[in-house]
Amino acid sequence: MTKDFKSADISGIAGFRQSSLTEAKLMAKNITLTTPDIVAPFDFQATVAPLNADEYSLDMTGAMRNGLIMLKAKGSYNFASKSWSLFLDMPKTAFSEAGINFADAFPVLSKKMNAQMDGTLGMNGRLNIADGKVTGAMKVLLMNVSTKLGSFDLKNMTSVLTITSLTPFETAENQNVFIGQMNMGIPFKNVGISFRAQADGVTVSSLNMQYADAGFRLVKPLFIPYDSVPNPFLIEGQGVSFSKLSSLLRMPGLDVNGSGELTMKMSLDKGEVMIEDGRLRLSKSSGGIGGMFRYDPPSSQNVKLDPRMKEFLKSVVFKDLNLTMTGKPAGQMKFKFRLDGYSSADETQRNRKINLDIDGTLQKLLKADGEAGEMPLGIMNSIQENFK
Repeated sequence: MTKDFKSADISGIAGFRQSSLTEAKLMAKNITLTTPDIVAPFDFQATVAPLNADEYSLDMTGAMRNGLIMLKAKGSYNFASKSWSLFLDMPKTAFSEAGINFADAFPVLSKKMNAQMDGTLGMNGRLNIADGKVTGAMKVLLMNVSTKLGSFDLKNMTSVLTITSLTPFETAENQNVFIGQMNMGIPFKNVGISFRAQADGVTVSSLNMQYADAGFRLVKPLFIPYDSVPNPFLIEGQGVSFSKLSSLLRMPGLDVNGSGELTMKMSLDKGEVMIEDGRLRLSKSSGGIGGMFRYDPPSSQNVKLDPRMKEFLKSVVFKDLNLTMTGKPAGQMKFKFRLDGYSSADETQRNRKINLDIDGTLQKLLKADGEAGEMPLGIMNSIQENFK
């Protein structure tokens, strides 16, 4: 066909007037781009007409996956520059592992997102294809998308992304994505990310999310290169409710009152997250005032504790609580827990310190923090309007 597309099955009819082509109607099957792994093979029906000596207009309807995915394109092809200028439209299409497979249809995007993707995807915008490069300003609608990126499980991801290049993959600045739940061992909710993808990597300019009634944020922008390991980064959470957090632990009989802050120095390698240094402690704004720690597990839990320790932990007035953690949130972790306080039943208020070393996984330690958050209706409507 051209150096950018190829097909072995083309048919059609052409009209001529005085040796000049007036119009041609073509059908082609199993068309592929010569640059591999961009989109799946597709069929099309097109009307072609001359605009001038070197340029022809194109009005095309295409289909992928036996008509399950429909595409429309209007534009032109220039023989002199051997380039395409097209406006492409793909109506909103629902993808799922059991239905239309996202990775099969769009390999170029599935390299950036996991092959297993459920949700709705739509596209429209302008594409320029020349010299093996695909550029333009293409809007990609994501609605309630669930997928996995490395060790990140994502649910209810919604956005309109502006992609400026498919090869190499690039976006415009300040792309904003809402994610109902981002689980990397800790199931953060109501996640907002602002980022930009470039040829050599992705810059995350801001990240805000919630867990245990606290707001968490990325302290400073993070650059994630495609071909190497990014620098460590810091996540900071303020106003962590100990009461909410204790209710999210798989520890019946635990109730802790008070509030704290959580900071996590983290690293990222091949999509896997490592907590290099995580610290949960009393908030600096607490003024040294701690809270109440109560642990009275039911007999059905068969928790083996020294009787004196068990009695002490039933009601502790603490002035300091500290938890440090290291390891992979999606795998094995090491925890060091320190509690400094006295039994509320002790009239002498004799202070005691408890230090515990624990190995385990967050998956076994934490319950899911409810369902994934849902984007407010006003924001959802705005996104859909922006996609029209």
